Amino acid sequence: MRRLQDALNGWSLTGVLALAVVLMAFAIAAAHGFDVEGISAVIRATARTSLLFFCLAFSAATLVSFLPNGWTRWQHRNRRYLGGGFVA
Repeated sequence: MRRLQDALNGWSLTGVLALAVVLMAFAIAAAHGFDVEGISAVIRATARTSLLFFCLAFSAATLVSFLPNGWTRWQHRNRRYLGGGFVA
């Protein structure tokens, strides 16, 4: 359990997020047979995941001040790495 917690903090969180996005993109492209429609689906999916990561990173400071709990504290501690997931 401790290794999972370590993997979801810091730069390893960025690596996990990037790996998840790459695997998602490959699975979507493979499901569409690596054609033009598949590439369009990958672009749409990565845009949606990037929006999610951006919103998580951007809202972290506000959420922890208005709603302090375990999730928002984790989000605030890892906002830089969530932003790294957005970039990746």
